[in-house]
Amino acid sequence: NMNLYKVIIGLSYRQIMRLSWVMMLNPLCILPTLRATQRTIRICNKNYGKEHHGNGVANAYRHALWNMLLCYQVFLVTKNKERAMKWAKTITDLYEKIAPNAPIENAMDLHNNKTGRILFKSITQYTEEEILIVLENEVERAKGVTTIIAMKDHENQLVYLV
Repeated sequence: NMNLYKVIIGLSYRQIMRLSWVMMLNPLCILPTLRATQRTIRICNKNYGKEHHGNGVANAYRHALWNMLLCYQVFLVTKNKERAMKWAKTITDLYEKIAPNAPIENAMDLHNNKTGRILFKSITQYTEEEILIVLENEVERAKGVTTIIAMKDHENQLVYLV
């Protein structure tokens, strides 16, 4: 789940140092990361309520949206698409490591994070509105899966657990 406060207070000293180090190496990305994270939570709460904390389509949406908005917000600062995508991967991979789930949930989250970054790459007009439209269209194509192996059959598509 994406309760940042709970995750942060549950971090070990080593994890706090690692997160701090990543942020210190990329100070321009700190505020865009906070903005993207807050915006993601607001949008998901508005669109899905508590449903996005489960393992369904709403959760797939949240992970993809977070990655797309991370890319977008960092891109606005750096004007570099590749750097923005690399940052989003760094942050979301780190989040998955420090907020672990069951293996299948972790695989689903990583899959949907990557799908969000790939979707960002397809964006041409850099607006939040376009991101939301692209993602809404993608949600329509999301696939329900029951195994990690099945996720591999749906590269570049959102997946959720059934």
